[in-house]
Amino acid sequence: MVLPGNLKSLMQMVNIQVPEILTKHKQLQTADFSFVYYNEYKPVGRNLISFNHYAVSFILSGQKELYRDASCTLIGEHDAVLIPNGNAIIAERRLNAEKYSSLVIFLFQN
Repeated sequence: MVLPGNLKSLMQMVNIQVPEILTKHKQLQTADFSFVYYNEYKPVGRNLISFNHYAVSFILSGQKELYRDASCTLIGEHDAVLIPNGNAIIAERRLNAEKYSSLVIFLFQN
């Protein structure tokens, strides 16, 4: 069966649940907030990332590409993006010369 390019790339993506998958990264957590320092030293392909809480991601180094419908938004160093609870994004990280890093703040609702 031959699949269209977009459908084929979606089927090869890994579905990532955050913040649950971020346990290996440095973090500080309270009852209402979680601050996670996320860093990666190798590029990763496109992933489907599902957010179980509101999140604000501040890009510290490298850049992130967010895909919605047919458009792509580039989030560069020193930029931030707000992701509402229950949303999923397709993202691809790009490294600068050294690494990709971001500070992600998750807001928990009771």
